[in-house]
Amino acid sequence: MKPLLYLCLTTALLLGLLRATRRPAAPADVAEQLLRRGILNAAGRAELQRRLRGGELRTEIRNPLTQVSTQWRDNSPAAVLAFCAEAFRQAFIYRTLPPELGPSDVYLGGEALALSDSLSAPARAQRQRVADLLRRFQGDTAAVMREMYRQLPAQYHLEDKIKAEDSVAEGGWTIFPPLASLPRQHWIADGRSTLGKTRTRTARDLHALGLLDDAALRQVLAGIRSGQLRTEADVCQRGSELMQLAATAGPRRAEQRRWLQQLQQAGLLTAAGVQQLSRTDIRHAELLPFEVLAHSPRARILDLRRLPPAPQQLYPVILAQLPALLPGFRPTDVQVEVRRRSMDETLWVDSVVLSFRADGRRYRTAFYQDLARKDGTDTPPLGAKVGYEFRRGVNQWLADQNSPLRLYLATTPDAQSVYGNERLGLVALTARQRPLWGEDGYFLTRESHDNGFSTPRIEALITEAEQLGLLSHLTAAEKAAGRAQVLGGEVTSYAELLRCFPHLLLVIDGESANPPRPYATLTQLLARSSRGGFRPTDIEDGFGDDYPRARTVPFAFRHGGRRYHAELEVKDDWLDDAFFDLIDQALRAPGSAGQFYECLSGEGLIFLTPTQHRHLQRTQPALFRGPEALAGDEEADLPF
Repeated sequence: MKPLLYLCLTTALLLGLLRATRRPAAPADVAEQLLRRGILNAAGRAELQRRLRGGELRTEIRNPLTQVSTQWRDNSPAAVLAFCAEAFRQAFIYRTLPPELGPSDVYLGGEALALSDSLSAPARAQRQRVADLLRRFQGDTAAVMREMYRQLPAQYHLEDKIKAEDSVAEGGWTIFPPLASLPRQHWIADGRSTLGKTRTRTARDLHALGLLDDAALRQVLAGIRSGQLRTEADVCQRGSELMQLAATAGPRRAEQRRWLQQLQQAGLLTAAGVQQLSRTDIRHAELLPFEVLAHSPRARILDLRRLPPAPQQLYPVILAQLPALLPGFRPTDVQVEVRRRSMDETLWVDSVVLSFRADGRRYRTAFYQDLARKDGTDTPPLGAKVGYEFRRGVNQWLADQNSPLRLYLATTPDAQSVYGNERLGLVALTARQRPLWGEDGYFLTRESHDNGFSTPRIEALITEAEQLGLLSHLTAAEKAAGRAQVLGGEVTSYAELLRCFPHLLLVIDGESANPPRPYATLTQLLARSSRGGFRPTDIEDGFGDDYPRARTVPFAFRHGGRRYHAELEVKDDWLDDAFFDLIDQALRAPGSAGQFYECLSGEGLIFLTPTQHRHLQRTQPALFRGPEALAGDEEADLPF
């Protein structure tokens, strides 16, 4: 707990220092200057002046370790730049997102979407207009869209009149509308682009007004050249972040020095590494944990762009890095098998089976690798793609050695992904060392340090489950596949062990009342998982093949010579609990072999005889208590 306590205390101290730091104020006439430079219009000037007078401008800084963001009000250059970023984003919506218009309103087949009584009056009028235009242009949807665009109000043509001073990156569509209503006013001058045409001029104008210092301008211009800053809003937002970092450099430097010393005391940095990192200029940058890892003797940073992309060559290269991090780990006879299956009409799913021998045992792990297009039109990857689950076999070996260490993977965002596709970190940490690296879930993987599920212990638990009769419904092949999956390093709880065997512990998705006939399907799944203890026949599911319009649907089955019936309430796609009550009622009748018991905090069901239930309550009480993490797809047993 000491590392975590240290982290919390130093975070609180840092936030206190940041609040006490005096940040420079923007020029008093900054709103007027932004108007004269052609960035804000008159309404934008008025709004900025109002916020300046009322102290309503805000700045924000995020702690890279805790991922906690803190806001406060000030009139600093960073706050003014944050306002400009907001204004550009609002203007983009104002200029480019006309209400009741979008590509979804026109089918490529030349037919308008059908009118519906549930549509609003404007939406119905728009759909009717599309239908009229389709008739006029004889189904030419491109002509329809051009005509609709031509008739839009002047605000939607502003961008056409602005000369492209910078190249504009083509953006993608979003399936979600703006969370807020469309703006009725806008604060950006008509001659300034919101699509990225005037990014460089905008950055230089902000520098000329004193809102960006020289170093911040250089970084912003570099971001424009690299394509990371695509719009004027991006320029202002990044400028705000850089100026906020500059204003808080002093207290951040003191906090980072304490953090580096703590890493050194834990053996995660050398004295030389601390000295080198302490000399880093952080005025316009954060000292991110991933960059610190590069100086740790307990980590290796892989450049994925330089690794072989083929899994057969990739994983042996990665495993060869680990003996330097994990004492005693000497993998031999490394084997890599790539398996491909069809996902749908257009995509393949590639998985990898990685195995190696260490200390007389073979460790085998199967995991997802990548998707591939069946037509062969995949974009060439920037570098090797790593299936992160490859580490499970390595961590299973560590558990077998009763080691306090676990192999963690570290990622850092890049232009391709929030996880990053260009670099990957391999890190060996103990449970006490892990909190020193913060709480960012995108940075480090989550690992269990419980050595209670070593390979000998898992094998004993499988044998015990078999003797208890929990696997009696499975074929020899299903048992073998489940055993291989369990021993692949996926298990850190008894629930995960059971989940590796099909139709044993069912995880029930409460939002699975979807056609066709969901209650009949679930009844059959429960019957299969009961190992013959629940034998329903004559199943009737009034839900049918489509969503019912009635408030209730009939459901019935026969079991043990009796017919059980209930009217189940239709609650969108939520299952009615009365379904489970009816199953429970049937299994409580005299002569029943057992019943279903809730586990995983009510999210799972497992069928047990009284003897099995008593045994597991005594030996595995956590099964009926806590929501253990589950291996694999939680809905794999639910095909609807």
